Amino acid sequence: MMINSFKNFIELALNKNQMGKPSPSEFNHAVAESQLKNFSEMFADLRKMNYRKSRFQDTPNYGNEAEYIKQAQEHYIKEQEGVVITNGKADLLNLIPDFYLFNSAFTDKAEVTKEDVRVFNTLKRNPKLQPTTCSPICTYNDGELKVFPLLTTVDVTYFREPKMPKWTYRIIGGKESFDQSQPDYQDLDIHPIMYDKLFVDTLGLLGLNIRDEFASQYVAQM
Repeated sequence: MMINSFKNFIELALNKNQMGKPSPSEFNHAVAESQLKNFSEMFADLRKMNYRKSRFQDTPNYGNEAEYIKQAQEHYIKEQEGVVITNGKADLLNLIPDFYLFNSAFTDKAEVTKEDVRVFNTLKRNPKLQPTTCSPICTYNDGELKVFPLLTTVDVTYFREPKMPKWTYRIIGGKESFDQSQPDYQDLDIHPIMYDKLFVDTLGLLGLNIRDEFASQYVAQM
């Protein structure tokens, strides 16, 4: 029920700045858009950081920043057992409903080593270097997982899509009262370490810009 506390402090911040209370639909739109923005930026930011590191352009605080993002990403890690491999391929986007991004794969014997497509094709075509069922390889691109040697199934660890938050209510005495029993209710779906940023972004969409340190003061009370 974190979303109800989150909404209360959003309204408190708006009220302190003499701004009106958002309607449920306005709040739900703002928090959903902000959560999706934070989710997308996590993966983009880590890619940028890793790219800079590969070019020896990383900042002195790289380790802490990367660990922070990885911790936030772990909230969305999920496993799907027995993903069917057909002719060495699996369309993960269609096979796994909430699939967002591939992380790793396993068989009952070993972890499947992830390679880029160039290395994957090289190993696959070279009789002297061909992987075995004890040391299989895979490559992933645009939703499709390719595995070698030919296997029937693998267990896939992946990042799932976030669930869109929704504050639900019923009318009591002419006022909106929080009601989590509604069928379309959904709590915040984001790691707690991201609450500060979510708070800032949600307020921004509702018309109030505040500094991160002020957001931390509100979030600490949630």
